[in-house]
Order: sequence, then C-alpha cells, then structure tokens
Amino acid sequence: MSDRRTRRFALGEDLVWAPPRLMESLLFLLAFWGPPRLRSRDVLASLGLQLDWAVGVNIAVWLMVGLWIFNEFNVYALVHRRLPRLSAPVSAGLMLAAALLLSAVQSVSPGLTLYKASQVGLTVLFGYFWVLKFGAHDLVLRFVHSAFAVAIWLLLLGVFFPSSVWAGSRLMGGALGGAGSAASLLLVGVLAGGTVVGPKTRRLALASGVVLLMLSQVRTGYVAVALGVMLAAAMGPRGSDSRKAFMVLGAVGPLVALTEAWRGVVAYLIRDTRSLSTLSDRLPLWQVLVQRVLIESPVIGLGFYASRSLALAYNPGIGTAHSAYVEVLVGAGLLGLCSMGYLIATTASALVSGAVRRSLSIHLQDATIAAALMVVCLVLALTSEEMVTGGPPSMIFLAMPAIAADLRESALRVGQNGVGSQHE
Repeated sequence: MSDRRTRRFALGEDLVWAPPRLMESLLFLLAFWGPPRLRSRDVLASLGLQLDWAVGVNIAVWLMVGLWIFNEFNVYALVHRRLPRLSAPVSAGLMLAAALLLSAVQSVSPGLTLYKASQVGLTVLFGYFWVLKFGAHDLVLRFVHSAFAVAIWLLLLGVFFPSSVWAGSRLMGGALGGAGSAASLLLVGVLAGGTVVGPKTRRLALASGVVLLMLSQVRTGYVAVALGVMLAAAMGPRGSDSRKAFMVLGAVGPLVALTEAWRGVVAYLIRDTRSLSTLSDRLPLWQVLVQRVLIESPVIGLGFYASRSLALAYNPGIGTAHSAYVEVLVGAGLLGLCSMGYLIATTASALVSGAVRRSLSIHLQDATIAAALMVVCLVLALTSEEMVTGGPPSMIFLAMPAIAADLRESALRVGQNGVGSQHE
C-alpha cells in the first residue's frame, strides 16, 4: 500500500501528521455532538425501541464511526502485521464498556442498553485510532474547536429559532445539545490553551462561552469552569490566559461582589436558591435509585441507560438519573462504578505523568488543556449523565485515555531520546 495513511503508520516515530480529510472532520463533529437528537422524544419510546428518522440518523452516524474504526484497524494490522497495543487508560475505557454491556442481562430494554453501551466502546476506540492516525495534539485542539462550533450554533438558534433551544427563561439547547456543557468546555479550553485559536477568534470564543453559560444558567457549569481554570493556571506557563483570568477574578471578584448590581446577577445565575439544598430534587432521586440497585442487583446493575424507567417512576418530570456516576452505578452496578473509577484513575495518572515529564511547550499546552477539560467533564457529571450517554462531555471523557497515554509516551520519548512526539 502506498497511500499517505499507510506511510504515516509505517514511518513510526518520525512521521509528519497530515490533517484529517473533510469527511473525517465532519464525522468527528457529528460524533462529538452526540449526534444531536434533533427533536423531543418520550423517554418510554426509547425504552420500547421505537424508531423514527432521528433515531435512524443516530444509528447511521455510529455505524459510520464503527466502519471508520474497522478500516483504521485493518490498515494498522496490514502495515504492522500485529494487533494495536492498548495502553492501560484505553483498556480501562473498554473495561467500562464491557461492564455496561454486561448490564443488559438485567435491563428492562436489553436492546437499548446494548446500543448505548456499544457507543461507549466505540467512542473509546474512536479516540484511540484518531490519536494513532492524527496525533493527540490534533484531537485536543479539535475538542476546543468543536465546542466552539456547537456554542455558536446554539446561540444562532437561540436568536433565529428560539423555540428549538429555549426552555422558559433558559437557553438549555434541548434536543440539539447541552448548552451549559458546551459553554463550559469552550471557556476552559480557550483559557487553558493560549494558541488553540487566533487572537480575534479567542475573543469571540470567550464572549460566546460566557453568554451561553449565563443564558443556560447551569450552576454546575460555573463550578466546572472555576476549577478548570484554576487547574490550568496551576499547570500552565507564566502569562497564560488561564493565569491572567485567575488573577483578574481574584483581584476584581471581591470588589464586584460587594456591589448591588452583582446581587442581581447572582440571583439570575443561581436561579432558585431554595432548590440548592436538594440539587433540584436530585438528591432524593439518587437515594431512591441507589437503594434500588443495591437491593436488587448490586454487582451488574439494572441495565445501563434503561434504568431511567426507575427515575420516571419516582418523578415523571425528571426522567433520568441526572448524574453520570449514578447512571453508571444504577445501570451497571458496582462493577460499572469500579470500572469507571479505574478509568478516571489511569487517565489522570497518565495526564499527570505527561505533564510532569513535559519537555516541550506543545506538551505543556496539550497536557494543560486535556487535564482542564477532564476536570470540567468530571464536575459536570455530578448533575448530568452526558459524560457517558453522548455529547461533548462523553466524547472528551472517553477519548481522553488515548490522549493521556500518548502524552505520557511522547514525554518519555523526549526525555529518553531527545525527540518530540509524533505530532510535533
């Protein structure tokens, strides 16, 4: 084989990365976005495996992702005459997918559980082969650029087609994606990596992220952004955007907090302060769900994603577990939760190792952005199941193992051989 893709695999350490083709970029954006559901749908319709055109689009996108992975696997095996070697973080991601698949045994909708759990495995492999083919640097930047595209799209829809994304006084995104998560990831990604976008584009990205986050009124998003920026400021170089933002907030924040106008802003952002004590009725819901799974099926759970039938029984207005951690525990039991914990631990360890051993500025930027985005995903997962059920947090969280492993290996090569990583 003589095409450019084969030469990239064959060249090994000294290759120069070629950019993804247009169709590959489009496929990535669709998978990153979820893809969007495109319409409102009764939760019970999904449990009953009722198909419509939007479900067909979703299936088609994930079939294309699977075919792309299969093709890249074949190319790698043909060139190297061996199977790809999986790092500990990537293996942990596949272990989580296996635990979720196993939960179909107890699921009230086995087909739905198998489909959603397979998406977790496909996302892990998609990130692995994307890094293998294009490098971790491309994937890190693509996260930020894709979040920017989603944020701009949601803002435009909010202006020209408000009914599609507004829920009362909040721009939530509805069936077209989570506005709060996209805004949080965009803000932290831009502030953590000073060169991910140009100067003018950076200002537009920051403005878009701030406006979208404020309009969404996602309270967990404020915490996620604050923690992500703090981590980026601690890891990043002097003079980075994250450190500047942290210093400005530290200096100006206390003064602004004393003004009368700020109280009105806080009241708008926090919405109903009375709901904070129960996290908008999530705490009682989690207690009911956890008790149910620990009694009925503590090891393998009650069926990933299909467990939402229990949430509907508790409160028809909530519909889902509203937490990735609770969703995994209830859906896949202690086996799933332990697999998820192992995935987080191995990925974090690899990111820390890659950051500590960094020798080049590009390592520092990639490690900083990746770690900050990981923190945002983990915080958002406290009150949203997006991190494991689809959308930007899911793509970033499940593809992060491949990035973390690549950054660690690249930093080790720099330290041992004095050469850069594959994407440098």
